[in-house]
Amino acid sequence: MPSVGTILYILAWVFGLYALAIILKYLFTWRAARRAGASIGLGGLIAMRSRKVNPRIVVDAYVAARNAGVDVAIEDIERHHSHGGRVENVIEALRLASPRRLRVTWRDLCRQDLAGQDVVEAIRKRIEAADRTATKPSDEPDT
Repeated sequence: MPSVGTILYILAWVFGLYALAIILKYLFTWRAARRAGASIGLGGLIAMRSRKVNPRIVVDAYVAARNAGVDVAIEDIERHHSHGGRVENVIEALRLASPRRLRVTWRDLCRQDLAGQDVVEAIRKRIEAADRTATKPSDEPDT
């Protein structure tokens, strides 16, 4: 039978490995956020988790926004996600609207998303309508 010291030693190793796995998870998320230019620390990521917000979803959305050229604060992404919003959809809608110069804001798209509207589909419809208008032949004859 193993001694109490051996059992405590094994439990300490198991606890240490578990703690290391958690720290590495946050460390990788923090590194991704820093590479994208987010000003958030490890404490901020842990605080997100305590507020029942998945920091990985928030950071991934922030990275996607930065890569798409969309300027949005990580705090705004966290706030929308904490209210049950689909941040990936809002960022995709902003990415689609940006090159077309459609007048949409983060706040408006978040409101629509929280109201249950598919914001990506709404932006696609606006783009299609704008394309149809732009390619519509003129009713006036050439003179």
